[in-house]
Amino acid sequence: MTGLGRGAARVAALLAAPLLGAMAAGGAVADDEAEARALFGDIDDRALKYEFRVEGSRVGLGHGRIVKTGDAEWRVEIAYEIDVDLLGVDVYDLDLEATEIYRGARLVSLKSEAVEDGARHRIEGEAEGDRFHFTHNGEKGEAAADVVPSTQLWRKRLLKRTRALHVIEGKLFDRTAEPTGESEIETPSGASLTVEGVHIETPFETADLWYDAEGLLQRAKVERMGTTLLIRRLEAEGE
Repeated sequence: MTGLGRGAARVAALLAAPLLGAMAAGGAVADDEAEARALFGDIDDRALKYEFRVEGSRVGLGHGRIVKTGDAEWRVEIAYEIDVDLLGVDVYDLDLEATEIYRGARLVSLKSEAVEDGARHRIEGEAEGDRFHFTHNGEKGEAAADVVPSTQLWRKRLLKRTRALHVIEGKLFDRTAEPTGESEIETPSGASLTVEGVHIETPFETADLWYDAEGLLQRAKVERMGTTLLIRRLEAEGE
């Protein structure tokens, strides 16, 4: 895979643009309605849509939907597709679909299927006691109860949780996050929007993320192996 392809791959695994999840304050799980409200607020049947761009060209789209399914329980559905061409040559492809279920502020179920450059990756996981047990292509693993999928940077509050599960490779990793201050961006409609920046680092890449006043991801720039991938939120149907 070329540097361009790997850049898109790591971005997809890092945040899949849009996309979604849950965390507890201070990195400890608070599996109760109060923490769930702090994370999800009154979000129900909310759609998020993002585009991925490399060197000025759109290379993919990401979609997410958050649905409240019960008292302090939410289902998060994710789907995205990335197709990177360089000088007319197809250098990288990724299709991913995932379903995550949160009870309170805890991830209790994860199912993810991805095809990356023809290689299939399947992750299934369930919360059991104070652990989260998962398989990646049949290989077993486990994590602490407060683990979050690597796709889940859609809301600033998610960054309090530093331990993540890579949804393609099935590996656990740690990340750091530092605030970078406020700035102004232009939305797709041309309006000016004040956003708050955060710089994160992982073993796979570095990224700058920008969140609006609601704490939702609006813009991202990811650096991986010399490739810069830009991500921006688009207006989703019904907004």
